[in-house]
Amino acid sequence: MNHNILIIGGDQLPADVLNARSDDKYTLLRAANSRDARRFMDQMVDLIICDVSTNRLDMFDLLRDWGQGPDRSPFILLVDAGDAQSAIEGMKLGAMDCLIKPVDMETLWSLVEQTIEVRNRDAKANGSSRPTSISGNSASNLKSPRVLRSKILSEWR
Repeated sequence: MNHNILIIGGDQLPADVLNARSDDKYTLLRAANSRDARRFMDQMVDLIICDVSTNRLDMFDLLRDWGQGPDRSPFILLVDAGDAQSAIEGMKLGAMDCLIKPVDMETLWSLVEQTIEVRNRDAKANGSSRPTSISGNSASNLKSPRVLRSKILSEWR
């Protein structure tokens, strides 16, 4: 099965790394910004990797709008090291995870594969051929060593 991954904003490096390692398992879709990304909203996208530094407010609007349906795609946000506020806001809006830039590509690759695996497992458990959004226990089962999740959730409470 081929999985669509949308990469929004940022530099070309994450796309290059994922492209080199995908083994025809993934189709990488590129969008320069949130406006450009909206053209993919009517397509099946399995995962969205979004560089928040491209345009913070527009990216959060996109995250909010994209997350309205039952088939919403999980978002991984890439945030600058000193921008904890963006990570907190993104998690409040439903992002699945945040990674600090510069991103360790092995960590990103591992998170991509885990996310796709969990979506596929959830789809099978729900008796669906189409992956559904990741939430609840499934999202908490993902492991990423450079994730801000614990810091974000502790500051959010």
